[in-house]
Amino acid sequence: DAIANEAFLCGKYVTPLPDTNDSSSRRFVIGATHEFKADALNPDEVTEELKSRTLSLAQHLWDNGTVDRMTTGVRLQSNRGSFGRMPIIGRYNNTSNTAIGHNNCWIFTGLSSRGLIYHGL
Repeated sequence: DAIANEAFLCGKYVTPLPDTNDSSSRRFVIGATHEFKADALNPDEVTEELKSRTLSLAQHLWDNGTVDRMTTGVRLQSNRGSFGRMPIIGRYNNTSNTAIGHNNCWIFTGLSSRGLIYHGL
């Protein structure tokens, strides 16, 4: 079973989470949807979209697994310039000093889907 220890990234992704002590409870992250509309997809629509796009990669997960939870997020991206989309980098202006707890915080975002690949660099 090739997917048991490998991650796949090809428009959608299937990524194993770190092993637990119980090998029967292996967990995976499957994602992601892209909604460019005012109303988000409902949970059933999300499940169906992800299943249709990743079934060929992870049929055994869909056949034998269960959906544990769904998370949502917002992906930032900059305007397209002559060099394409550039990352957004800057110092966070923490005027209240309560949101983060210190005043030396920098933000590096706007990598779009490349963030999944480059986040650990």
